[in-house]
Amino acid sequence: MARDDIFNAITPSLALANTTNAALVGATVNGAIIDTQGETGGAFLVRVAGISAGSIALGIIAGDAADLSDGEAVTDPLLVQVSDPITAAGQGKAAYQGIKRYIRLTLTGSADLAGASAFSIYASAKQDQGALA
Repeated sequence: MARDDIFNAITPSLALANTTNAALVGATVNGAIIDTQGETGGAFLVRVAGISAGSIALGIIAGDAADLSDGEAVTDPLLVQVSDPITAAGQGKAAYQGIKRYIRLTLTGSADLAGASAFSIYASAKQDQGALA
């Protein structure tokens, strides 16, 4: 793959629409289910604003059923990287490289979470793109 083709090697999609503090306080919010067929892996990029107290933890659920009825929390080594819980305005990442077809991001807010809003995109890498030249 030519160096300029990196633009074509990734596919972004909305993983979690803007989510308010009220939905996150002491709860887990599930993002959209992402079909990873034809991908080598990908990462959820999360942007959080307005946290004045508490934290938001990131996780990934993976499974083979399209509705994730068989979904389980992803752990090492398939959870390539996950950020520490987010405690201030900023961003977090959770990366997955596994064999399950469907995945989704989860955000879990602490019971004392205040002022937060969050959204996420998922960026995937297509299979068989070769190395960057």
